[in-house]
Amino acid sequence: MDLINDKQATPEAPKKAQIEKIYQQATEAQILAGSVNTISRSGQASGMMRGKIRGFIPRKRAVPIPFYTGKWGLDDSGKKVTRQLASYLKWAYIIGNGAKANCH
Repeated sequence: MDLINDKQATPEAPKKAQIEKIYQQATEAQILAGSVNTISRSGQASGMMRGKIRGFIPRKRAVPIPFYTGKWGLDDSGKKVTRQLASYLKWAYIIGNGAKANCH
């Protein structure tokens, strides 16, 4: 998703339908892998958590959160994913409130 959104890496934007198909395939791969990358080194949302990708706006996101089977609690991978998700939600909240503040 990051490469599609990078105008230098992908000078000609794919059609929205192509981006949506790639997004759905990437979502499936993410679920099968059981991982999610949400925040880049620069602090921006990245990968599957981008808010807009060359005109395509994801309406839903599947986030795999691994947990122990038959027990209460998250395994180490689940804890990592929930930390990443919390970081993303904090970033999205700050950006969202900043955008609202700039609208007045």
